Order: sequence, then C-alpha cells, then structure tokens
Amino acid sequence: MVLTPDKEEYARRAATTEALRTPRAYLDGQARGYEVEDALRTLVEALGETVRYPCQEFWKATRIEDEAHREVICVEALHPIERQLRRAP
Repeated sequence: MVLTPDKEEYARRAATTEALRTPRAYLDGQARGYEVEDALRTLVEALGETVRYPCQEFWKATRIEDEAHREVICVEALHPIERQLRRAP
C-alpha cells in the first residue's frame, strides 16, 4: 500500500504558496490591490496570528505614494511571512 498525503493538507499548502506569490506579483506590477488583500487574508488564516502584523504592514505599505519606499517596506514585510511559511508543517 502506498502512503499518500492528505488531500486537504496538500490543497491548503498549495493555496498558501499561491497566496505568497500574489504580493510578489504586486511588487512587479502584475497583481491588483484586491488580489493582494485576498492573498494576505489567506496567509493570516493559514499561518495564524504570527503573520498578522507583517501582513498589515504590507497592506499599509501599498498605500505609500513613493514607489521605492513602498517596495522596501513591502519586501521587509514579506520576509517574516516567508520564514513562517517555511516553518509551517
């Protein structure tokens, strides 16, 4: 018998990984604000309260007019989210 991973767990992990790609796409100009909001909400639901603050910081940074400053803050906010995703089971 072959042991297969739980389908629900696999789907949750795939959705979380895709949700992390959306903020990166936003920085490249490939995603819209509402897509980023949905992705950040998905990340908080999947990874818990530990990523709530970095997600809030990313969302606040999307409102900054200066593009260079906005990008720096967004990238800094993504690092703890990515770190938490690597730790997640």
